[in-house]
Amino acid sequence: MHAPKRMAAVAAAAVVLAGLAGCAPTGPATAPAGDPTPAPVATAAASAAPASGVLTATSPLPVDAYVAQFSASDGSLPDVDAVNEEYRAAAAAFPLALPDGYAWPTETWLREGQSGAWQQGNGVAQAYFFWQAATANAAFADHIRGNDQAAAEHLDALEAGRSGPVAAMFVQDPGGSYVSQAIAPAREGGWTPLYAQDVQPFREAPAYAAVAARAGDLVDLGTEGFATEVGEQ
Repeated sequence: MHAPKRMAAVAAAAVVLAGLAGCAPTGPATAPAGDPTPAPVATAAASAAPASGVLTATSPLPVDAYVAQFSASDGSLPDVDAVNEEYRAAAAAFPLALPDGYAWPTETWLREGQSGAWQQGNGVAQAYFFWQAATANAAFADHIRGNDQAAAEHLDALEAGRSGPVAAMFVQDPGGSYVSQAIAPAREGGWTPLYAQDVQPFREAPAYAAVAARAGDLVDLGTEGFATEVGEQ
């Protein structure tokens, strides 16, 4: 999982996921073990999250129309501002529903100063992977709250989206390893892979964490409920 490279093909499955926060963690990720069910704890960010910085006007397209309009071309984008502009257009028309209480941030995690041309379609990919990580975060938050039915519904949406034509615009194996290695274990109570791949980097990006906070989904486990490294069950 890596951030999108300048002029790199956006079809790579690793376009965004670990780069949501601008950098991937270098050590073992801290993630929940097994199927813990302690009382949720709201982080301090939840009460301090600002209400600004999200798109207020959206008009979702049907899936087929979205894919036709936003399929990547061979063009390039001159800078991060152009990537963010493309992202905003794609997010405003995105056909898959965000979890209740979530909204599209006005900017991606990409930072000013990352100069150079970018592959056209990187902004569109940012929109998809924001949706994916937001949905994963909502599923995890409901799991922590003990709302297994709501968590399962989010996982259903996540699997359908990951296996569908929007994900196929960017992911070479849209219904494969992510479903079997991240979603399927979560359905059985093993949330570590999904947490490490999507939830943790989503929460490490300040603008994205603010979206989760406004939705009331920055709930977490106490330290006694966490594994010491990814994969520990």
